[in-house]
Amino acid sequence: MVDLFGQQEGGTIVGDNLFYYILKTTRNGGLVVDGAIRDLDGISGMDMPAYFRDVHPSAINNVMISGLNVPVRIGKATVMPGDLVFGDSEGVYFIPPALVQKVVDNADEVHVHDEWTRKKFDEGKYKSSEIYGSPKDPELKKEYEDYLKKRLEEIRKKNPR
Repeated sequence: MVDLFGQQEGGTIVGDNLFYYILKTTRNGGLVVDGAIRDLDGISGMDMPAYFRDVHPSAINNVMISGLNVPVRIGKATVMPGDLVFGDSEGVYFIPPALVQKVVDNADEVHVHDEWTRKKFDEGKYKSSEIYGSPKDPELKKEYEDYLKKRLEEIRKKNPR
């Protein structure tokens, strides 16, 4: 993780060579930069996640390393050493290690809920207001709870924690 205060020009912490070195050295690492990178064409084909604010062709300048394994500000978040970082096309998330299991379990429940809701909607028997959020009909609610329990058991069996 690198905090370059969102700097674009002169805030390019890596190019394709350093990115490749990080990829090979960490084997399963990634990069989060509140600043810029360069050599995007070379980097984009490499199999390592990277989240950054911008891309610029300039080399890094006028910055100083001020700490290793210290809390870092990335945008409006303070990231602690050891935090799990993951992201998607919508953004980057930082999770303290003690909360990872809770977040993963909640994500499983949300995905199963979405799966069930779409399945019920596709049957064409229900309006979204009858199934989304939480079903109002007690029988439908029981069906959902049974489906949730079954699917979570399948997921946990397939991916033991």
